[in-house]
Amino acid sequence: MFKNKINELNRVRKLLVSSAIAVFLLGCSTGEWSHDQKSTILGDCRAEGGTKKYCNCFLENIISQFPDPNEFEKIDFESAVKIAEECK
Repeated sequence: MFKNKINELNRVRKLLVSSAIAVFLLGCSTGEWSHDQKSTILGDCRAEGGTKKYCNCFLENIISQFPDPNEFEKIDFESAVKIAEECK
């Protein structure tokens, strides 16, 4: 159980970093999530071992809590963990 929790936290940490970088690099000034930003986050999530269902949930929660992708760049690790835990 403890090892699973550590693995989950490591996956969330990697996903958070790669997603924040993707949002920054693919950033748009319109304040709306672009198709490329969404695809990148889903792809990064799947690459980290997330299921399609889990990754879609993660993305939906991110967009719901951060309607402006520029705000997502400021997310802290604890918030990302909470978002991820909602998708089990």
